[in-house]
Amino acid sequence: MNKTSPDPADASPVFLTVVECATLLKCHQRTITRLIEVGMLPAKNIGVGKHREYRILQDSLKNLDVPPPAPRPRQPTERRRRGAFKNLLRIGQ
Repeated sequence: MNKTSPDPADASPVFLTVVECATLLKCHQRTITRLIEVGMLPAKNIGVGKHREYRILQDSLKNLDVPPPAPRPRQPTERRRRGAFKNLLRIGQ
C-alpha cells in the first residue's frame, strides 16, 4: 500500500475553546479571555449577549507573544506586639 501524507493546505483549520487554550498554555481561562479582549489573541465570538464563547485558531497560539508576569512585591506582614490583647480589652471598657 502506498500511503500519502495529507496536504497541510487541504486540512481544515482547527479551532480551540478557551478552556483548551488555557490547558495548552498552562494558564487560567480568564487570562485567555483577557488576551482576546485586549486584542493580543485573535478569536471568533460565537456567543450571544452575556454568554460570550470564543473559538481560537490553533495556529494563532504559535504566534502569541506574551511577556511573563512581573513578580509581585511581598507585602510586609503586621507583627503582633506583646500585650496587644490587653490593649483591646482596655478599648472595650
